[in-house]
Amino acid sequence: MLRNLTIPLLTELGMTSIPEAIRWVSYETFTRPLELLQIP
Repeated sequence: MLRNLTIPLLTELGMTSIPEAIRWVSYETFTRPLELLQIP
């Protein structure tokens, strides 16, 4: 379920490579996912 939410969010941000996008999110494990969901 989480993967089904994550991939469309990343593609809406303009990410074309899913592995690269996942590395981008995991670089700051706590803050980046919250930024994607627009949670302060």
